[in-house]
Amino acid sequence: MANEFARRLQDAAVNPAALALPAGAATVNGASIDLNAVNPFLAGVEFEVVAPACSNAQVASGETVTYTIEESTDDSTFTDVIILDELTQTGAGAGVATATQRFTVPSHVSRYIRLSITKTGATDASGASATLTARF
Repeated sequence: MANEFARRLQDAAVNPAALALPAGAATVNGASIDLNAVNPFLAGVEFEVVAPACSNAQVASGETVTYTIEESTDDSTFTDVIILDELTQTGAGAGVATATQRFTVPSHVSRYIRLSITKTGATDASGASATLTARF
């Protein structure tokens, strides 16, 4: 039986926001989402990050891909607010499997948030994309 309280609706204006993984050891940052546009309904918003499956050629053994939600008051200077621990992927000889994590932002979060992806190692994972979706 489906959870009757699960958030299934998406905001068509921002969803899903896709972000290609880095090509080598680097960090890529997604477009920001203005939370002021959804207030005062922020309490009813749940976000979902989907990390893509990657082959060993994209994320080799020992390399990691870390997904972080960052916040900003001015849409310019961002700092970490949520490190998605369940979405830290580590290559183990066969690449990494897809993973999904849903979360709500803390009540003290700044006006803007974005998805940031950091990858270690030299392999090129830019052929795969993660998504950030707001669900109501």
